[in-house]
Amino acid sequence: MLQRRMFLWSIILLVGAFSLVGCGGGDDDGTPAPTVIGTLDPAILNAGGYYFQVHTNTNGGGELRTNITVPAGSTGTVTFNTTLTAAPGVTTAGTGTASLTVNVATGAVTGASITVSNLSSPVNGAHIHNPAPAGAANGPVVIDLTSRVTTQ
Repeated sequence: MLQRRMFLWSIILLVGAFSLVGCGGGDDDGTPAPTVIGTLDPAILNAGGYYFQVHTNTNGGGELRTNITVPAGSTGTVTFNTTLTAAPGVTTAGTGTASLTVNVATGAVTGASITVSNLSSPVNGAHIHNPAPAGAANGPVVIDLTSRVTTQ
C-alpha cells in the first residue's frame, strides 16, 4: 500500500512539474510573453473604429490624428505604421507617425510608439481613442500612450 501511494505521488509531482513548465506564457523556446499595454475590442479594431490622437498645449482637443486601420488579411499579431495628419478643424505644420503591435484576434496591444515633429506646442497627451459618440469631437481614451511619444 505504501509503495502504491508513493507511486501515485510520483505521478502527481511529475504531472505538476510538466504543467508548470508548459504554462509560462512565452514561446516554446523560453522567451517570455510580451507585456500587454492595453486591450482593444477586436470587432472595433478590425472595423477601423479606433484612432491615434496627439494633444498639445495649443490644441487640447487634438493636433494630430489618424484612424487605426489593420492591414487587410492580417491574422495573429501584426505590427504596422501609419501617418498622423492634422486633426479635424486644426491647422498645423505638425507631422507624425505611429506604430502599433496588436493581436487582431484578441486585441492585445504589446507595442506602440508615436513620433512627432513641428507641433504648435509641447505634447500633453497621446492616446488610442474609441470611436466618438454621435455629436462628440472625441471618443473616450482606451490606451494612454503619452509616455511613448518622441518629439523630433
